[in-house]
Amino acid sequence: EFAGCLKKPIAIIDKYRSSFDDVEIMQIVGKVKGKTAIMVDDIIDTAASVIRGSQALLNAGAEEVYICATHPVFAGPAKERIEKSFHDGQFKEVVVTNTIPVNKEKCLSGIKVLSVAEIFAEAISRIHNNLSISTLFE
Repeated sequence: EFAGCLKKPIAIIDKYRSSFDDVEIMQIVGKVKGKTAIMVDDIIDTAASVIRGSQALLNAGAEEVYICATHPVFAGPAKERIEKSFHDGQFKEVVVTNTIPVNKEKCLSGIKVLSVAEIFAEAISRIHNNLSISTLFE
């Protein structure tokens, strides 16, 4: 649905995870050459998937890469991986939400944190008042 909202084509990164922190990109399904890629993931834990994915997109000819994820765990080597990759120009920005607090220690170059407080508050209010929350997702 994200690609549909933007009225842009979609590409899919096919990956294989041989262990918790070892990700191999098998292929990119779709055309990214000459395009700005927006990589969407649910979580950034160790950052192995997003870093390898962004490199694969650049290798396939993407002009620039933006990374979006809902949950910024940033565990283990994530901070170092993201910092290095950002400074190496591997991606333009990582956009995450504050579903998990991003403290100063986790604040990195190239990270933008969006608040979900307003939409969560509205959802809680609607549920409490027996109103539909479906309009929040339109």
